[in-house]
Amino acid sequence: MPSGTQWFETYLESSDGGTTFTTPASVSSTPAKTGPICTEGTNCTANRELGDFQSLTLDNLGNANLTWVHSNNGASTEVLFAHQ
Repeated sequence: MPSGTQWFETYLESSDGGTTFTTPASVSSTPAKTGPICTEGTNCTANRELGDFQSLTLDNLGNANLTWVHSNNGASTEVLFAHQ
């Protein structure tokens, strides 16, 4: 991907047991990362700071609780949380 590619945390919803889904919705207007992402796991030497840390759970009212990693230009990362 080009160096300016922006990656956003998105999710889908289904209200019929997974038969159909909504279109992807962005969780935040801030990109989780800008630039390439290495998909070679432990063979990566850079661009792996997002890891595999996206998580979604539903609360007792059926609202989504999401966590994901935000990259600060590869210098550091932070875990973000959103509640539907």
